[in-house]
Amino acid sequence: MTQPTAIILAAVLHFLPARSAAAVCAGYVSRAARGSWLIVSCGHYPDEELAARLQQTATHARFWNHDAADLASFLAGLEPVAPGVCEARKWIAGTGGVPSGKNAYALAAVGAKPQ
Repeated sequence: MTQPTAIILAAVLHFLPARSAAAVCAGYVSRAARGSWLIVSCGHYPDEELAARLQQTATHARFWNHDAADLASFLAGLEPVAPGVCEARKWIAGTGGVPSGKNAYALAAVGAKPQ
């Protein structure tokens, strides 16, 4: 690709372990032009008991409960776009952070390939 593009991996990387998800992201980014953006999001369950119950009922596929560190690893080699890894709604608002007391929410992160 010669022009910057947006690569959006929304609500799909939780079907892969973190190492594999990072490799998928790196594969796409390696083919993208400088200035391209990678946008990722995953469901996150701070309540481990809830995550285990959901996994038991989700018989169609295995999922991984990625945390903020995992999402940051998916952006390896990219320049993080503010406000960084955070709850998706807080990313859109530009405030960053994660909610307290919520059993489940979407994490989001964006990185730009250096010019």
